[in-house]
Amino acid sequence: MISRKAFDAYSRASRALVDSATSRVERSLRLWIGMHPDATAAEARQYSIELIDGMAQAYSGSASTLAARFYDEQAAASGMELEDAVTEISYDAQWSSEKMHWAAGLYGKGNAEGFVNAAAGVMANSVRRSLNDTIMVNAKRDEEAGVRFARVPTGHETCAFCFMLATRGAVYHTRANAGEMGQYHPHCDCKIVPGFGGDHKFDELVEGWRPKEALARLSEIERETGCKVNGKNWKANETVTESMLLRDEDWLYYGKTPKIEYADDSVRVKKSQNRTEREQHALECRTAEKLNRLGFKTVFQNDEIINDAGKVVGLPDLANGIEIKTVYAATSENSISRHISRACHKRGVSAIVIDVSENPNLTDGKARGFVESSLRRHGKSSAYLLKHDGALELIKVSK
Repeated sequence: MISRKAFDAYSRASRALVDSATSRVERSLRLWIGMHPDATAAEARQYSIELIDGMAQAYSGSASTLAARFYDEQAAASGMELEDAVTEISYDAQWSSEKMHWAAGLYGKGNAEGFVNAAAGVMANSVRRSLNDTIMVNAKRDEEAGVRFARVPTGHETCAFCFMLATRGAVYHTRANAGEMGQYHPHCDCKIVPGFGGDHKFDELVEGWRPKEALARLSEIERETGCKVNGKNWKANETVTESMLLRDEDWLYYGKTPKIEYADDSVRVKKSQNRTEREQHALECRTAEKLNRLGFKTVFQNDEIINDAGKVVGLPDLANGIEIKTVYAATSENSISRHISRACHKRGVSAIVIDVSENPNLTDGKARGFVESSLRRHGKSSAYLLKHDGALELIKVSK
């Protein structure tokens, strides 16, 4: 097993290398743009391609060397005697050229910053691929010795598709496995790691990352969103990713149940300043605790601010954009509708949670119907329903 300390050190070194490469590209391009204010899109494209070509080989080489050293260190730590790892530089000049051809269109429309960001993304992709491809190439070479590889998320840029691939655990190198595990979205920072010894796909190759348990958590999110993550349905992947982003990272990656928190002490004071506030917040906390058990991060924030015009602006209850509606006594659709209407008037709401889990007057089916009708009435596309069994369901409607 790779220790958490070793994996984190490798991740930090990898990130530093990517940051250095992208920073150099950004600085160089901004300097060139400043010195050539009348440059055409074609000229900007050509310079960016030459710049990236010149830097990518060096940085990709450094990345592959870093990965090869990591491979050798982990092989030695496991007690395996293998040949020194080889390096794999994965810079694709054709792909880079095609991406910058597209990015030049941004430059031509006056979006120079978008052009610079695209170039930095191309550079980052080359460095990250060289890291991961080096591990896979060596795992392929050493598969007869029992070496496998796995994808491990780092928690910074993980989407649902990345997470799904990571839950597959350790695999032997095949064309299919290498092809699927080698898919990366822009800014993806998943790490391919080697596995020395063991014979079960769900072996814990990196300390703390347990693929089987992570798969159970992913399956729960798929169930509540009604979406299955795969490599073809990107709309489904996006929906699951949005739900993942509302979760606490320590729950998502390691299964640790989060607790209720407050953005600062003033929020805690405000929530207890009078009887009405205390009673309302007690209900919010009951819902928040249920969300905690499902992995949601619940940091209460000040839900009212004064804008520059001196007007009160409503914000969601939680810092991640969740608006909690605890509906324990409602009997009609009008009550649900009022709750959703109030949420619609708040700024920055990313998700609405309607909690009927302790409502004796509404069945889950009836509540679902009320939520669907209310969403359509107010032009909202979705809301979560917290049901009587404590499970969550994402209700989606067409506007």
